[in-house]
Amino acid sequence: MLRETVSVQEVCVFLNEFLKLDSDCLTNLVNTRHKCNEKIVEHESIQVSCNTDGNFYVGLLGVLNGMFGTNETRAASIVAQINDFNGQILCFRPNKTEVDIIKQKIL
Repeated sequence: MLRETVSVQEVCVFLNEFLKLDSDCLTNLVNTRHKCNEKIVEHESIQVSCNTDGNFYVGLLGVLNGMFGTNETRAASIVAQINDFNGQILCFRPNKTEVDIIKQKIL
């Protein structure tokens, strides 16, 4: 079935289904970053990171989050919860509030 629209919650459900099928594969996909140009860096909603080498990089989650746009703080729409001990993704969930952002930093 072809979907015309999709919500943040539906993407999280899909990613969590993928995670159950092959968590190593999806964790590796999400953790993979590729160098990107200034046009991507300047895009209003695609999320990129700057590494210590001074270059900008984008990954799968940055692209997916870019689809949904950002709020005034440029917070991500989709959050991956990570196991601090082994780096595996535990689950994906919508990022609902600023409190979630603070909790992420504490965890």
